[in-house]
Amino acid sequence: MNNSIHIVNLVSSQKYSFMRNFYSKLFFLMLPILASGQLYIGEGSSNSYVYNKGEIVFVTQDVNLQGDPDQEGGNFYLREEGQLIQGNESSLNEGNGIVSVFQQNTRNKWDYHYWSSPVGDPTNTIPLSNTGTNGFGNSDGKGNSRFYQPDDNNGGIYQPLSETSIESNPVPFIGGYDSQIVSGSYEIPSYWLYKFVTSNSYGQWRKIDGTTYSLNPGEGFTMKGIGTDISIAGVERSLDFRGRPNNGTIKVAVANEQLTLVGNPYPSAMNLSYYLLYNSGQSVTGCNLPYRSEITPTSGNQVITGAAYFWESDPTVQSHYVKDYQGGYGTFTPIDCSYSGSYAPAIFVKATNEGERALEPVPNLDQNGDPIYVDGNGDPIHADENGIPYEFVPDYDTDGNLQYDENGEIIYEMQTIATGKTGETIERRFAPVGQGFFIEGTTSGFATALNAFRVFVKESIPNKSQFKQSSSTTSTSKIAKNSVANEASALKAGAVSYDQDGFLILPEFNIEILINDLYIRRIKSITYDDSTLGFDNAKDGDNISELNTDISYVVENSERSVITNVFPYEIDVKLPLKVSGAAEINTYEMQVSELNFTPDESIYLHDKQTDEYHDILNESYEFELEKGTYTNRFEIVFKDAKTLDVEEIEEVKRSFNIYQNNGRAELTVLNPLETELKEINVFDISGRLLVSKLNEGTNSKVTIPSGAWSDGIYIIRVTTRENIEYSKKISVKNLK
Repeated sequence: MNNSIHIVNLVSSQKYSFMRNFYSKLFFLMLPILASGQLYIGEGSSNSYVYNKGEIVFVTQDVNLQGDPDQEGGNFYLREEGQLIQGNESSLNEGNGIVSVFQQNTRNKWDYHYWSSPVGDPTNTIPLSNTGTNGFGNSDGKGNSRFYQPDDNNGGIYQPLSETSIESNPVPFIGGYDSQIVSGSYEIPSYWLYKFVTSNSYGQWRKIDGTTYSLNPGEGFTMKGIGTDISIAGVERSLDFRGRPNNGTIKVAVANEQLTLVGNPYPSAMNLSYYLLYNSGQSVTGCNLPYRSEITPTSGNQVITGAAYFWESDPTVQSHYVKDYQGGYGTFTPIDCSYSGSYAPAIFVKATNEGERALEPVPNLDQNGDPIYVDGNGDPIHADENGIPYEFVPDYDTDGNLQYDENGEIIYEMQTIATGKTGETIERRFAPVGQGFFIEGTTSGFATALNAFRVFVKESIPNKSQFKQSSSTTSTSKIAKNSVANEASALKAGAVSYDQDGFLILPEFNIEILINDLYIRRIKSITYDDSTLGFDNAKDGDNISELNTDISYVVENSERSVITNVFPYEIDVKLPLKVSGAAEINTYEMQVSELNFTPDESIYLHDKQTDEYHDILNESYEFELEKGTYTNRFEIVFKDAKTLDVEEIEEVKRSFNIYQNNGRAELTVLNPLETELKEINVFDISGRLLVSKLNEGTNSKVTIPSGAWSDGIYIIRVTTRENIEYSKKISVKNLK
């Protein structure tokens, strides 16, 4: 094995004698886990350090590092996804030495990423502002501390010489907007360092300047990337975070219905599902498995909704101007610790210089230059006094008068500018080192991170943990045809199964909607018995980036627009939709794109206004709507209520009784179940239609005079509204 560790004065509180030896050269550790009560690394010589290559070091109590950020000795180096996990929540790390841990640079100098530092400044003794955090108020230099400020030289963000080297150079923070690579060395502009705490408006971004606004443990921050690509001499651009490792209880303030940018504060991966379930007051059963079987999970108080929001953006946009940004927020909900969680990718939209969504006038002309909106005679509806159609749809007051701005210009209706691109599906269950994300508060309080959430999970293991999206995005053309890869799946609707690792497999399906031929909205549905038809924290994911023209779920007793709907399955369940349109006429094309179970019948879009059922599992359905918001018209259902099963059909057929009273010259049709009747037809023996009675409704008895009929055999056919047919022969003999 090449998993090496160099141990110097590694002292255990249990006094393990084998860990007290001094080694001036590297030796190979044959064990995947190194456990100790305490970890002490003395300064010694320049070769006195710990080097962890791709493994986990677990320390029960505190870590004491006696080195320095700018020297080799007395420090702890985590390489090739090596990670440090600590056990005791209240142990205070100390010393001026550093842990050095890598995370990859974002894709280019124009691209934002949300970060969270795994380390703090070992020389900073200023009390923290996030009350309850391990190390809060300590003036003795122990415990967690603020992250470095741009003008510090005590650690912070460094540039590694290689992916395995212990040598790194400080990355200077510079003025201006662009990162630089000068003679192979990184330079990062401090202009883009911001944090966002307890607010729901763009104006609450706060510049991290080290005086008015500092970065406390657990808080997230923004930082742009380096260069115009992601390769330099064949080495992917990693950033080296150097400082005292964060440990134990870390709290960040939240407030009701306000967003806060937080992140993984540790030099290890973090079980994001556990974090979200704990802070939303949900069950955390199984959150210790399979990586932390030695702990007993405990539940926390509800202070957040239980969803995490991740910024995604188009890497091809090369601009620092907010008005050029193209991006959006993906939504992750854990649902259950024994489940992988659900992630709904973002739809990319443009922004204004103020950070709000950019709008554009609603067009009144199609691609051929013809008016979209015309009256019955083919004349343009929106036109000037000469009949020339407006290029855009004007805004009118309630009396139908054109609206004008202060300059006398016509005011037009506006809509969000969608780019036609969406983000990717990214694994979010485990947050890697340095990952930042938004959460939404449900009350004033603190979102808490605990050592119990720390896990040893590598990003290099497929389908486990991802720091950022790749360099690609998904463009919109047409929705994909149903890609049901497991049509023969034994998983049934409403059931559960388990994968080879013992994790839940829940029945789920995605619906993709192509909106106005511009962009695709994907909504996800998951069946789970431990859920409700209302809004369930940590299960349902709301549409934080709802557009003017959009489709979401609506759930009981909530005003939220939901794009991940977790619900208890029954074949009769109905999932209402909210469909909005900003243009005068809006187009939608809808189809189930993925599912992992066999439905009892199918999956339908039910239009309650027309009472039509459209099988969107087996084919796409296109429809148009006029401008407006529709919250009580459409729903997703799992059976066609107008289609009866075999037993119901036979019961309806058996209920009919047809008889001929020749004495009264009258045919009678009895309908005791009061089934809705579409038509009753009378044919002679040659098949010629003699009589047709339409739309008799639910009448229990229908009579038809037969006195004008010739003597003979006739066939009576009854057809219901559900197209059930019942036929019977009768004999007519008119008595003279």
